Amino acid sequence: MYPKWCVPEDDVIFTVITRPSGLLYHWEVDAGRGFAGINDDAVYVGSTTESLHIRGVNIDEQGYFYRCIADDNGCSTLSAAAKLSVTIPTAISDPAGGLLFGISPNPTKDFISVHIGQQFSVRRIVVRNATGQAVYTDSTELRSIDVRGLAQGLYFVTVETEDVVFNGRFLKE
Repeated sequence: MYPKWCVPEDDVIFTVITRPSGLLYHWEVDAGRGFAGINDDAVYVGSTTESLHIRGVNIDEQGYFYRCIADDNGCSTLSAAAKLSVTIPTAISDPAGGLLFGISPNPTKDFISVHIGQQFSVRRIVVRNATGQAVYTDSTELRSIDVRGLAQGLYFVTVETEDVVFNGRFLKE
């Protein structure tokens, strides 16, 4: 299985592909305390099938791992675990659908990319911590920022162009 990326409120489906058909399936989740079995409810559908459907993912599920046990007459096979990554969307688009401003990935552990529409020339990028202190400033067209040295928490990004100032935020894990 492969990791899944989504934003809050998305639905996500994890699927295992097995041979032969007719196996019994049971999905498990690790929310940080070890794997535990899943039962169908308002969030999970298909806990005993080859495809687990997760409804309305929320940010608290960031980093959960999912795996499936496939049973063939008492002979069980365990799938590889797949990570769920929930990102907070930070983007502004123009009415025609073009990207004007965005920050990704969000949340992040190591780098963020600042996306600016091609029609803008960046004058300055400033990253501030939750208290308003500038922790990064750059006046180049550099669009990838190393945030490994920052403490965990919420950060605010200001991008100044010749005509517009964009503001966004990201979560450092």
